[in-house]
Amino acid sequence: MRDIRTFLRQNPQVLVLLIVCLVLGLGTFLAVLFAILETSLIFFASQTLENVAANAARLVLTGQASGLSQADFMKLLCPMPPPPAPQVPSKAGGLFDCSKIMVDVRTAASFATITAPTAQDIQNNNFTFDTGAPGSVVVVRLMYQWPTYVSFQGVQGLGLGSPHLMTATAAFRNEQFPAPPPGP
Repeated sequence: MRDIRTFLRQNPQVLVLLIVCLVLGLGTFLAVLFAILETSLIFFASQTLENVAANAARLVLTGQASGLSQADFMKLLCPMPPPPAPQVPSKAGGLFDCSKIMVDVRTAASFATITAPTAQDIQNNNFTFDTGAPGSVVVVRLMYQWPTYVSFQGVQGLGLGSPHLMTATAAFRNEQFPAPPPGP
């Protein structure tokens, strides 16, 4: 131990180099650790959004969403807590602010003619809400702008910029449910 102290006293540039290497190593380790944690959270949130989309598709598929407005449909996906609880925005799966989930429900003539919303539609919140008739081909899309906190130069090319647009899609043919009665 005494030899090391003597060596470092006689060669201070080695001590500086040692400290720089430790700082860079620790900084790199922490950056990679935070990037792994954020990527894991994004994958977990994406799977949760997929589950919410599957539940939304089930409501449309069985005709339970037939005749509902988009706002009423969102209330089914993200119910508010019961009255004794504080009235805060509900979180789908505990991760999402339900007021920020974008819903696009479209019908198509066939599975081959399904069209996706464009980037312009997403920026302008230009979505449709048409649950279709019994036997219709329907596509349910849920989109959410997930904020990212760890940002690196190379990560931008992976599509993990801030915010990250998560999309969950379900395409199906509606069941032959009874048509809803005409509105008042």
